[in-house]
Amino acid sequence: VALGGTEGVPKGPPAIDTSLRYGVTAKRIPEFLVGPSKKEVLTASWLWHSESESEALAEEEERFWYVAATRARDKLMICGLLKISGESGDEIPPPGESFLGMIREAENGDDGWVRCLPVEDGAARIPGRQASGILQDPARMLCPKAVSPAKLARLSASAYAMFSWCPAAYRIAYRQGRTMQWMARPGEGSGGSEFGSLAHWVLSKWDFSPGTLDEWLPEEKKHAESALKKVPYGVRGEFRSAASRNEIRRMLLGYAMSDEGRLLSLLASGKYHGKLSRETPFRVNDGDLLMVGSTDIFWEEGEHIDLRDWKTTSEEDAPAAYYEEQLRFYAYAMHVYRREKGLPEKTIRIGINYLRSPERERIRAEMSPEMISETGRDVHRAAVSALLDFFEARPERCPVCPWRDICSKKHI
Repeated sequence: VALGGTEGVPKGPPAIDTSLRYGVTAKRIPEFLVGPSKKEVLTASWLWHSESESEALAEEEERFWYVAATRARDKLMICGLLKISGESGDEIPPPGESFLGMIREAENGDDGWVRCLPVEDGAARIPGRQASGILQDPARMLCPKAVSPAKLARLSASAYAMFSWCPAAYRIAYRQGRTMQWMARPGEGSGGSEFGSLAHWVLSKWDFSPGTLDEWLPEEKKHAESALKKVPYGVRGEFRSAASRNEIRRMLLGYAMSDEGRLLSLLASGKYHGKLSRETPFRVNDGDLLMVGSTDIFWEEGEHIDLRDWKTTSEEDAPAAYYEEQLRFYAYAMHVYRREKGLPEKTIRIGINYLRSPERERIRAEMSPEMISETGRDVHRAAVSALLDFFEARPERCPVCPWRDICSKKHI
């Protein structure tokens, strides 16, 4: 990216201007009011207005250059005109309030933010001055500091997963504020965010026994009306749909018949040695980074901790690669929490349950100490990279990306 005209300075308000505070302001007092004095007399209202307006214009100019400069990816070329003294041949410093002036001041400082390197091609000459005998300094390239000390102070599991899945998608979701939602494809029956929220609510309350599922998802309408009062307000509309209740009941009954479902039923009833935790929010500090999120379900059994994530859509619509990164984040946060609390070290196993799919199980992985350490490095690296503005696209993610139609870097 090349930025031109960087030697310019913000202009002040015109001689006659409108002001929210002072109404219409004029710079000079008319001559017929001050007499034939040769010295112009400025009005107090214009001076006050000029002071506040000039400050606002300078701040706006600084924001403009900041936005322009942060568009650069590999190199930022700052182009501006410098004046040379006709007598001494020395460079006349640019105005301090200009962007070029700010850069030159940073260049002379010792804060390490700007480094000046000689261009390999040699000295850059000013046309028309070669015959003057004045030697010019080598052209200089301004490079940003190689490693930025800045990083996010807070990183959520979903933000980390999105950045790992595709940095360009992270930019759309977390820099531009677009809603993140994996949309169910037509022909799959019930779906959408409220459907998933209702299923997650049932899973947070149900004891995983097939015989008790009707208490939470009644088939008959009259029983559904009486059960409605214990349903959260945000998903009551979805709960009133018999089709949605039947679809969730079908998925959960299938899961209850699996080996994992039977184990969770024993844990929920207290008939099996182990600890079951559901819908658990967390805030874990790891050095200078706060990790936040909320796990769907995990349980402790012997020397293992099993972490699971529920998905009510198919794997094609809720990509496993994204949710696997989210689970790795959960596992690392749990590892850090247990380490800080002095709890016994246990092996963490992660998994995704696609309740709609016949197989119902995806991504079963055991987090080894090496994987835990690698995830920690990835988490802290993401907290730094998320501020660097290098949002590379992952073309292989485009077919299932929810923003594939609006992304400027799309590859489909």
